[in-house]
Amino acid sequence: NGGTIALHIGDNILSVWDQPDSAQLACESAIAQCGALTTFGEWAKSRGYPSPAIRIGINTGVMNIQWGPKKGDVGVLGDAVNFAARLDQLNREYGTQILMSGATREGLSTSLTVRPVDVVRIKGLAHGIGLFELVGRTTEFDSDQRSFLATFDTGLISYKAADFSNALSAFERAQEQNPSDVL
Repeated sequence: NGGTIALHIGDNILSVWDQPDSAQLACESAIAQCGALTTFGEWAKSRGYPSPAIRIGINTGVMNIQWGPKKGDVGVLGDAVNFAARLDQLNREYGTQILMSGATREGLSTSLTVRPVDVVRIKGLAHGIGLFELVGRTTEFDSDQRSFLATFDTGLISYKAADFSNALSAFERAQEQNPSDVL
């Protein structure tokens, strides 16, 4: 999707986009990667091999790109890069597959669905940064998935309004609708 692989170490890959719609392209790439890995995982399991997992952290921000003398030789530095790596790690804590920052969410079209996860504090910043899960392409959801997301959203709105009784009720309904969801 127009990105550049800046670094890969073991099974970690750092990709960057420098187009105006970089957030959208990065998220589309993440969805495609997850889909490809699902297909590969099914193939691997059918042959007795383990099915690998994937976690992706996406952040949008200013970074320092250093191009090397050889094609594909690129280095990327900056707080935005470090936070993307932290998002990747936070997926384990939240049980999510694709986490993004609020800055990335702001650059998305309505063709992708996200849901709020948390607000975290980063050392050196006075304010919290919103975390969002990239759920998928909006057009690919069936009515059950849309209902689950709406119920979860209702719970979150109630929680933020300190209406804890209604929040708990909505989150319990959401858990019934999607028992595998860990948020």
